[in-house]
Amino acid sequence: MRFDLSRFKSGTDRIDRTYEPGVFASATADTDDFRVAEPVHLTLDVKKNGNRVAMTGRVTTVLEVACSRCLEPYRVPVDARVDLTFYPATDPLATAKPARTSPKGDDDGGDEVKEDDLGVSFYSDDFIDLGQIMREQFYLALPMKPLCADDCKGLCPVCGINRNREACSCASTWVDPRFDALRKLTKNDLGK
Repeated sequence: MRFDLSRFKSGTDRIDRTYEPGVFASATADTDDFRVAEPVHLTLDVKKNGNRVAMTGRVTTVLEVACSRCLEPYRVPVDARVDLTFYPATDPLATAKPARTSPKGDDDGGDEVKEDDLGVSFYSDDFIDLGQIMREQFYLALPMKPLCADDCKGLCPVCGINRNREACSCASTWVDPRFDALRKLTKNDLGK
């Protein structure tokens, strides 16, 4: 899934590729919170100007993620816009790290991310990893709190059954054990 820049001198090119879900299975099996469920379609317009490479286009697929309430898998459609500019890793932009200072003037040691830097990435050895571009878009498309449905009832905290499928007779009230000592006190004890 690499794009070879050595064969691409200048001008424009178009990438129109479809990848089967199995291609992503080995690379994402242990580290990702999702599974690619349908073929991934990648369409990019590539423009090269010297060492700078601009890629714009779309990546579309369907991901399968676990619901954060009931843990059942559900599908999330992905239709992400790609707009990236690549520079060689030896470019001064890749090595320049401006110090970030706080409003008080003291250096907190972190790097400030400017708006112009958000769509910038770097390549090395005349290759751009298209797989990495697609994985980044998958992560950006994931919901912050995945829910299979807005009214998902989740799992019972006592017996663990999926409340969307069946009901249980477990007590639904939770009592904070940190307040046990206060519950033992009575009004008479407080008056003394």
